[in-house]
Amino acid sequence: MAPDAQALFRRLAVFSGGWTVAAVRAVCDNVPPAINVLDCLTVLLDSSLVVRQTYIDDQSRFVMLETIRAFAEEQFAAADESLQIRQQHLTYYLALAEQDVQWNGADHRIWLTELRREQTNMRAAFAFAIAQGASSHALRLIAALEGFWFNEGDHGEGYQWATRLLAETRTVLTTAQRAQALSVAGSMAWQLGDYRAARSVLEESAAIYRQLDEPQHLAEVLNPLGRALLFQGEYSQACTVLDEAIHLANELEYRSCLLIALQGRGYAAMYHADYADAWLYFEQSLMIAQSIGVQWGIAQAINHLGDVARCKGDYDQAANLYQESLTRCRAQEIAVEIPAILHNLGYVALFRDDQLLAQRHFRESLTLQQERHNLPGILESLTGFGALIAYHGQPRQAAVLFGAINAIRTAINAPMWPAEQVEFDRHFQKVVAALGENEVQRAMDEGCTLTLDEATAYALSDA
Repeated sequence: MAPDAQALFRRLAVFSGGWTVAAVRAVCDNVPPAINVLDCLTVLLDSSLVVRQTYIDDQSRFVMLETIRAFAEEQFAAADESLQIRQQHLTYYLALAEQDVQWNGADHRIWLTELRREQTNMRAAFAFAIAQGASSHALRLIAALEGFWFNEGDHGEGYQWATRLLAETRTVLTTAQRAQALSVAGSMAWQLGDYRAARSVLEESAAIYRQLDEPQHLAEVLNPLGRALLFQGEYSQACTVLDEAIHLANELEYRSCLLIALQGRGYAAMYHADYADAWLYFEQSLMIAQSIGVQWGIAQAINHLGDVARCKGDYDQAANLYQESLTRCRAQEIAVEIPAILHNLGYVALFRDDQLLAQRHFRESLTLQQERHNLPGILESLTGFGALIAYHGQPRQAAVLFGAINAIRTAINAPMWPAEQVEFDRHFQKVVAALGENEVQRAMDEGCTLTLDEATAYALSDA
């Protein structure tokens, strides 16, 4: 093999999970010895050392088989150029993550597709930044990918990155950088349902932003903080925090932040069964999302309006709203909201006496929540299975499952979402009517001993 092709071969080991021609040129060119990337890539293709992949959108990527890549990586690690190549790799993928495409804009699906394909390269770039102590670059990557993680429902990865950055670079982060990293960690923790952890880091982030007099960043942090407080049962404090977020967002004319704060206030109204106010808050949030074209905000607001309708007993209106939200999510590739909508449609199906459809919706929702390690979402899905089991004429099994769910919720201090509570109460009353209070209590006490995995297996076996 010609020396130039050999040079490119070893340099390609810097890529993880494939690459594009643009990436190769940006990362591997301009490092002595200079090479002709296209000619060398053709040689490697002809030698079957590199394989071309063509996607449905006609985009081409190139990959190496793992055994070949391992050999290339040995040569790459020993080369004097490896550090410079890795630095260029970090620079390229940081720029890609920060490219001027709004993730909630009209072209967000193109951006999502590209980032999905480049996740392994993003992970490699982040790991290199951490290893080199390049905390500002690592933080920029996290900040750039926060919207992507949210959209994909992949909050666990975002939380791991942010907490790793905080743990390994504590002494080198500036105060403002620490506040930003705490904000991302807290937002991801809230999405995962770890409300205690979310509250802790978000309160620290908010305190820093107050000290720095950064009202825009403060408004952003107050939104997940208010929700974390609310989902821990701190209603009054949550409303105070969310009202401050609304005030700041209005002052700053920060509409995307305002729509989130209004949704938070809608949540608070739901917890107090104030469905009229909840409807107004969600409706205002929807109008703002429509005015600025935030697709996930539109879909989420419509889903929550469906929750209000269901709490009021209007399952037909709820079904229409849920279906519209689901259609939007699938068309716009908004993955984060799909498990909740499927779960909601499961209750609609159960209300309409379609047990098979209800089971299918609850099972698909559970699978997605498990993939995302969303504990509150998993518990919601299990509650749906409990309702299905009760509806199917197995009241004792439903009581055991309800006992397990209640015990786990108490342990993590995670109250039920109001629309979920309405369904739980309705089906729990049927269980009590069938068994009597004493037998129900005995069954629930039995359920209290189950772990989450055991409760999940129990639900699926009975369903």
